[in-house]
Amino acid sequence: LIDIHDRLYTGKLKQHLNREYSYIPHVTVGKLSTYKEFLTALEDTKDFNERFEMTVEEIAVEIIGDDQSSRIETVYRL
Repeated sequence: LIDIHDRLYTGKLKQHLNREYSYIPHVTVGKLSTYKEFLTALEDTKDFNERFEMTVEEIAVEIIGDDQSSRIETVYRL
């Protein structure tokens, strides 16, 4: 996944790659509106220590618009 991430940031996207931060594959499970909600979520999940393992079969490149609309740009099947 890290290699795929790095290959995505070539060509037109190269200017957006920030090598100051290492990419860590992740799953986004939610987006909170306020910092207070974020702190509450941290407290509510402090004892959560489940581990997820999966096989990645495809990766979708998603374009999220300013209005939070979503459009799948392309799908890579592995």
